[in-house]
Amino acid sequence: MRKLRLKSVYYLLKEYEEYNFVNCSFDYDGYPNILLIKGNRDHIKEFELHELLSKNKLDYLLIIVSEKIEEYQLNGILENYDFAMKVDNNKYLFACSFFCDEEGRDFGNNCKIYDGDKTLLNEFC
Repeated sequence: MRKLRLKSVYYLLKEYEEYNFVNCSFDYDGYPNILLIKGNRDHIKEFELHELLSKNKLDYLLIIVSEKIEEYQLNGILENYDFAMKVDNNKYLFACSFFCDEEGRDFGNNCKIYDGDKTLLNEFC
């Protein structure tokens, strides 16, 4: 088995300088979807997450890179999303990779689908 070492390299345009990289995935058409968060969330510990998010809302920016650059913004969100992608022509999936704390308290549905108008269409675990 051969081991490959990957180097993470990305450069954000100046207009995105207040955002930080969260994740990159590929949508249903195979285009890169880059999830950014406004500010820095490194100080958030998973066990403090539910309490912190009840007080601190987060702003996200999903950039879909295709023939044109599409931006999808979600502002003032209480969820700590670490994955997002465009799942259909006018639908966007945002997900959190964990949904309970160390004590087993359930934070509810960790996946949500929004439309182009930021209306919540569906949520599930």
